Amino acid sequence: MNAWVLTFAILISLLTSGCNNLQNLANSTNTQSFSYDYVENGCPTGNRVFSSREQMCDGLKNDSLNNFCASNLRYQRFLSDCSDRSW
Repeated sequence: MNAWVLTFAILISLLTSGCNNLQNLANSTNTQSFSYDYVENGCPTGNRVFSSREQMCDGLKNDSLNNFCASNLRYQRFLSDCSDRSW
C-alpha cells in the first residue's frame, strides 16, 4: 500500500511541475522582443532592439538610426515582417 501512495505522490508531483513549466514557457513567449543587426558591404547597422513590431518596422526604415547601412537587408526584413505597412 505504501508503494502505491509513493507512486501516486511522485506522479502528482511530476504532473504539477510539468504544468508549471508549460505556464512559464507561455509567459516567456509573450514578452517577445524585436531586433536586428545587419552588415552589408562592411557597413553595420549596429544591434537594434525594439519592444514592438511597429517600432522595429519604423526602425528598419530609418536610415540615420541604421548608420545609412544595410538598406537592402533592412528592406527585405521589412517586406517579410512588416507587410501590412508601406516603406
